[in-house]
Amino acid sequence: MKAMFLAVSAAAVLFAASASEAAAPRGAVKDFVDRAHLEAGHRLAAAGVDLKDQQVTVKATVSTDGLRSVQVVNSSASRDTERAVEQVLKRLAVKDVPAGLVGASVTIPLGDGAVVQARNP
Repeated sequence: MKAMFLAVSAAAVLFAASASEAAAPRGAVKDFVDRAHLEAGHRLAAAGVDLKDQQVTVKATVSTDGLRSVQVVNSSASRDTERAVEQVLKRLAVKDVPAGLVGASVTIPLGDGAVVQARNP
């Protein structure tokens, strides 16, 4: 399960970085996205939410202390699993948020593969 949460598409991270390049350095965006992805995986695992053989894509708004308004936007999981993901990740604390990303929208697929996007509103 750990491996599925660690998989973050390099191409998607580069897209996220270019979308917010003027506001936050590329390395800072990638580091933040990696930390958010790992924290989401840890929180889901601790809550017993198993996404093996499933993919759930969440969208959230970056805040000064992490992610807010996390909601499932695409899923191959059951509705019960989707609700559990939203409940567990409702508000996700992530350290060292790049100031230029605050207010941006981030999409993070969890499960078998990951594509992450960030854009300023």
